[in-house]
Amino acid sequence: MIMRPRPGTWESVRIGAGGPPFKTDAGWLNFYHGYNEAHVYCLGLALHDLHDPAKILNRQDEPILCPMAPWELFGDVPNVVFTCGGIETETDYLIYYGGGDHVMAVASVSKEDIAAFLKGG
Repeated sequence: MIMRPRPGTWESVRIGAGGPPFKTDAGWLNFYHGYNEAHVYCLGLALHDLHDPAKILNRQDEPILCPMAPWELFGDVPNVVFTCGGIETETDYLIYYGGGDHVMAVASVSKEDIAAFLKGG
């Protein structure tokens, strides 16, 4: 077991893997999903040790993406965003995700915005 849900948080009931993590100088950058008692699925961010991925170096307290758009709020399964993969560019991470269990979308996050997280902040 590498990660578990955290009681009383946005990911209190269940968490699930996203796509393969991104290798960074600071560790493995992991975009994953989780949900709470209200069954709202959001995306989170964790950083794992390069040599021992079971060791979590940092884990964001708040989700980085939650359902807000109509296609995320309504659909086959409402209130859902979940990722299955992403692409690293020179300046960004492009995270492909499902919304409402009926569409695919892409979100981008700049490496500059993630820099503090990678440093443990």
